[in-house]
Amino acid sequence: MHDFTLLGNYLEVMETIIQSCPRVTQLVLNKVRLDGAMFNKFSKMAARLTTLSLTYCWPVRESDATTHDGSWIPFPELRELKVVGPPKNIPFREQLGLFEKSSKLEALAWELVDKGPEWTVQFVRALCDKLQYRDKVEVGADTRISTGCCWPRLDSLKITDRVDLNRSMFSQDLLKELLESCPNSLRRFVSKNSRFGREGWPALQRHLPTLEVLHLATSGWTIQEIMASCPKLQEIKSGTIFAGDVADTVQAEAWRRYAADGRTRELNYEINTAKCMGKKDLVDKLKAYKVYWPEPSSPPRPWVCRGLRSFRVTMERMKDDDEANRQVFGRFAQLRKLEVINIRPGWAGQLGGFDTRKYPSYLGYVKIQRSF
Repeated sequence: MHDFTLLGNYLEVMETIIQSCPRVTQLVLNKVRLDGAMFNKFSKMAARLTTLSLTYCWPVRESDATTHDGSWIPFPELRELKVVGPPKNIPFREQLGLFEKSSKLEALAWELVDKGPEWTVQFVRALCDKLQYRDKVEVGADTRISTGCCWPRLDSLKITDRVDLNRSMFSQDLLKELLESCPNSLRRFVSKNSRFGREGWPALQRHLPTLEVLHLATSGWTIQEIMASCPKLQEIKSGTIFAGDVADTVQAEAWRRYAADGRTRELNYEINTAKCMGKKDLVDKLKAYKVYWPEPSSPPRPWVCRGLRSFRVTMERMKDDDEANRQVFGRFAQLRKLEVINIRPGWAGQLGGFDTRKYPSYLGYVKIQRSF
């Protein structure tokens, strides 16, 4: 036996696992009190765990209840960590400190529950500090700054919040800082409720060649660029992409130009507003966005994610441009491993007009979404 799931308060079961199942390396705890004798049992297993999931529970040592620093429970072999509903009375820096000795950690998933955006900001800042820490080191009479990362192997990151799906979880500045702080190019990145925009794009580019799973709230041209830049992508979940962002027709080109002009108008409005308010730093920052957000390529670059299996992105067709819509289905036809796709009802009516032998007939799931 290599894995075990424990629900409730079962001290005897934990004792049995320790004594009779020495090969257990994966542990899932759900609403289990980890204090007193239970804490002692848990700490004995910590050294051999490779996978740990804590849902609404947290280890607390009663002999030192006021100190939650986790240096007393090493997790030297831990590779995957999932935390759901961490305690509210322990600072995030100390929560993450519980696992800062886990140098083999590769995947981190952290789900905040019943916390507002300010709590999420605090957590992300604490996480960035762990991903890129700076320590003062005394070398003789000199003091030097040592930099490093608690988890040098980390390549999978998931941060979610159950508060409000329509509310932005954290700012673009914070999202950029998080992506830049990662020690490696990520394979998986899941960030719900965070609006991805101009400032985050250069930070995301570093990870595009290695991404296999991406959940990110963005739309339009950005999704097209992701599909054209992620050769290893297998799953994407995002906002809305339009046929005009993908196809190479006169009407599609006009659509892309209109969208680009709209972004420019919006940016100029923000700059002028900042000038009127006398915020010079903000003006300089907004002007820099024009570098971050290049013009869309024409024609749009081909998709390179040939191993894509799940496309949970709303695809909007172009009215009165059947050729553009045909080109979009041509893109999907190249994704021979595709199993899941989201389409609007307007698309479904056009399927009969195409030679279906050229398009994916092997889809395991097709979601027809309502148009609003």
